[in-house]
Order: sequence, then C-alpha cells, then structure tokens
Amino acid sequence: MRTVAVLSLLLLTGCLTPKEIPPTVAYDVDPQIAVRTVDRTDRSLAIREVATEAPYQKTMVYRQDAFELVQYPSAQWADTPSDLVTHAIMDAVIATERFADVGEANDVPLPDLMLTGRLRRFEEIRENQTRRAVCEVRLALRTAMEGELLWTDTLTASVELTEPTIPALAAAMNKAVGAVASRAAQAIAQH
Repeated sequence: MRTVAVLSLLLLTGCLTPKEIPPTVAYDVDPQIAVRTVDRTDRSLAIREVATEAPYQKTMVYRQDAFELVQYPSAQWADTPSDLVTHAIMDAVIATERFADVGEANDVPLPDLMLTGRLRRFEEIRENQTRRAVCEVRLALRTAMEGELLWTDTLTASVELTEPTIPALAAAMNKAVGAVASRAAQAIAQH
C-alpha cells in the first residue's frame, strides 16, 4: 500500500511520467468511381449496410499467413470498413443514373429492389516481398417485396502497395474499394 502511495505522489509531482503513447492516426477512403451511365428507370433501390466480419472494424489489420491477422497498434480507419464500402457502392450506383431513387434501406420507402452484402476481406496481405490491399465483398440484389434473387456475386480487388507503409496501405485500399464499387454498380445497373 505504501508503494502505491509513493508512486502516486511521484506521478502527481511530475517526477515519474508514463511512457509516451503515440497518437492513433485515422485513414480515410474516398475512392474514385468509374462507371458508365445507363438508361434511367423509375425503380428505386434500397441498400442495406454491408455486414462485416469481426476483425474488420476500425482497426487496420494485415495478414501474415493464412490464419494470422495482426492489428496495427496506432492506425485505424476513419470509419468502419462496412460503412466505407457501403457508401462507395451507393455513390457508384447513383453515378450510373439508373434508378429514380437510391438510398440506405431505412430512407427509401417501399423500394423496388434491395441490395445486401457481407464484407469478407478488408486487409493488407503480406506474401513474400509483396504487400497488397484486398477488399472482398459478397453482394446480392433482390426484388424488395418478393425477395427474388436477381444477381449475386463475390467481388474482389487487390492492389499492390507502392511502399511498405500505412499511408501506402490506405492509398491502395482506396483503389481497391473504388474498383469493387465500380464493378458492383455496373452489374446492379443492368437490372
């Protein structure tokens, strides 16, 4: 008990300081969308937030082997990967100009179509001397009322990092998310 009191006094007087903890840096994803516009319909599309696997929250992770995911200690995504991917897909679908209304599922009253998905990978892969950002999402487009499946696919994009740094991971992931969102939007716009 006396040791705790002495340590507390030393901390309060500034004689003893804890190790400085590096600040956590947040990295955003704002992908460039590349889609063609298509003929407009009067249908509406509601998009549910892409569900995610447990390790893909705000923490940035890399995979060293098939079974080991490691967290970067002082880096995180600015938003959850599920939100980042959902909004990128929504922006890409809107850019096709196919639907009269596109929005989050709770914002589109009585939609004609519903898009759901699951984010399967949002990570850096380290293999040999290369590092890649990988974004993989499973999507399904259904009629909203009947639930008829119109289209489903697993879309994956892999972009090599330009250098072995966290900012390079963010830049590569930005391109990977843009590629997945653009491919998803072009497929969805055909329905």
